[in-house]
Amino acid sequence: MKLTYISNFFNHHQKFISDALFDKCDSYYFIETEKLPEERKRLGYSTIEAKYLKNADEGIEDVIRSSDAIVFGSAPRGLIESEKKNKLIFFYTERPLKLGLSVAGYFPRLIKWHINTLGFKKQYLLCS
Repeated sequence: MKLTYISNFFNHHQKFISDALFDKCDSYYFIETEKLPEERKRLGYSTIEAKYLKNADEGIEDVIRSSDAIVFGSAPRGLIESEKKNKLIFFYTERPLKLGLSVAGYFPRLIKWHINTLGFKKQYLLCS
């Protein structure tokens, strides 16, 4: 399987799962869409090097197009708009009811989710 993980920046929280996916998949790439912010550096995060790491400036269209599945985190949606009907996509986010919101508080997010995924049956929510 060819898997691509797209998120804002690569950090130590994603390193171990990415290493395992790189070993198990036929092809695995982690695409970061921005540099590590200064705020995170002050919190102790550091830049990590990895074989599978790509920057969004490196011409990633072919990587995305050739993937069988995409894990999509905090990144510009435009990167996968053309692929939404053809790919298995997992939107990676924090769980919607994390703060114990009532169902009424969740309702606007539910509507937004259904509008964004309307007609695309191979999209799922992967909660962290």
